[in-house]
Amino acid sequence: MSEGSQSGVRHVAVADDDDGVRVDRWFKRHFPNVPYGQLAKWLRTGQVRVDGGRAKPGARLSAGQQVRVPPVTNVAPAPAQAGTPRPVSEADASDL
Repeated sequence: MSEGSQSGVRHVAVADDDDGVRVDRWFKRHFPNVPYGQLAKWLRTGQVRVDGGRAKPGARLSAGQQVRVPPVTNVAPAPAQAGTPRPVSEADASDL
């Protein structure tokens, strides 16, 4: 990954195992905290680029291409996954 001239902008090379993956699915895989609505806005406004050109959500990526990723800020963290255990309060533990 390399930093761009603008603060927080990154250029990420597409790995061999991401060859043929759609842009929207690539983002979901590598940036799971970015909601689809935010990604759609970035794509509409040309902030996400592939090899310097505008990208569409359904465009297929090839290994070695460079994806411009705008600064990922003010994005809510991904919700906890269903299988992730959460601590139990002492009150709940005593009730059990």
